[in-house]
Amino acid sequence: MSVGAILKGIVGILGDAIVRSAQAVIDALLDLLAAAMKAALSAFTGPMHIPVISDILNAIGIPDFSMLDVMCWVAAVPVTIGYKLGRAIAGKDHAPPFPDNPETTFLIETKDYATLVAAFTAPTQLRRAAPAAVGAGPIVMSPLAAEAVFISLHVAAGVCAWVSAFLDAFESLIPNPEVPMALTGCCVASAIVGGLSRAIANFLVPKYPLEGDMINIWSKFFTFCFLFNKVVFGAAGLRQGEDDDSDYRAAAAGLDAVLVIPAFIITCVHFHQLGEKDAGNDRSIAILDETSFVATYVARVIYTLVVTGVFDGDEEVKAGMATAMGVTQVIHGVLQFSEAAVEGVG
Repeated sequence: MSVGAILKGIVGILGDAIVRSAQAVIDALLDLLAAAMKAALSAFTGPMHIPVISDILNAIGIPDFSMLDVMCWVAAVPVTIGYKLGRAIAGKDHAPPFPDNPETTFLIETKDYATLVAAFTAPTQLRRAAPAAVGAGPIVMSPLAAEAVFISLHVAAGVCAWVSAFLDAFESLIPNPEVPMALTGCCVASAIVGGLSRAIANFLVPKYPLEGDMINIWSKFFTFCFLFNKVVFGAAGLRQGEDDDSDYRAAAAGLDAVLVIPAFIITCVHFHQLGEKDAGNDRSIAILDETSFVATYVARVIYTLVVTGVFDGDEEVKAGMATAMGVTQVIHGVLQFSEAAVEGVG
């Protein structure tokens, strides 16, 4: 072998080792973060008893619900109505996204993730035989089911974005010690449901996803960090005692603003990759999705500036910035709705 060939071989071996080592470290960090998030989620998944209202509901057989339950209901109602209306306008049958059938019943009753994956992971031979029927995601779905999943989850993300536009703008203007516990819980629950809806939609029904193993790992890692930050600091805010003057909100916002930097770099890489793809519905959807990410980055940075006291010296400017943040979240929601519309029309 020539010296050049030897050097190339060494570089290749080192590069492979670095990628494998980085993946192992990130996997370990994700396991650690997942354990911490699971513990913190108890603050949002635990039953919430509202005087009088909960008593009335309990009397008619409806148990206490959690903050995440409420946010899921808030998203599910307009998603179902909008999906049926959209299909009717398009001249299709106005069936709900997920009709009452054995597949839907299985999804409702299954509580174990391993069982879910085992039931829906596509065998290799099925993917080779009918790639158009199962799509590019990890779950075996018919084209109709894939369309329903994609549209429903992106519309849910859009609904949560609009809810967050109002809640976050209002919450950011209130001094930290005076923020009601219910408002904190609703803000975090909206972010969790919206973020997960969008992430799951892009995972199950991808449209020109990021290319490259390493950048995909980092993308998933920073997405998880965003959710972890929301859950852990939100739970800390919910459990904050009267004697604790810690500003969990500002700490969480500061960390979130830092996470915007690597997320924006990944978005730029994806835009570059999309620029090399052929024009079509899938490429348009992918561009809309990344553009909506940019809108969230702007909103997250503005929120940080507002809650950390940068504009405390001028209430009018502070209110204006909070309004601008709300507008960017509305834009994010519109872009999510646009993705669903393009998928439905296509």
